[in-house]
Amino acid sequence: MILNIEMSVAVFILLGLIALLEDFTYEGARGVVGAYIAVLGGTSIAVGARLEGC
Repeated sequence: MILNIEMSVAVFILLGLIALLEDFTYEGARGVVGAYIAVLGGTSIAVGARLEGC
């Protein structure tokens, strides 16, 4: 029984860490999308539309 509880806690913590790392990745990528579109030759309208979520 104790092993099941310890395993459940370990899985819970592991899933939390995975979600944290996924959030870092998402937020980091979102911060550079505008610059990336500009490097590819996108217009300021395209960059603004992407950042606003259109």
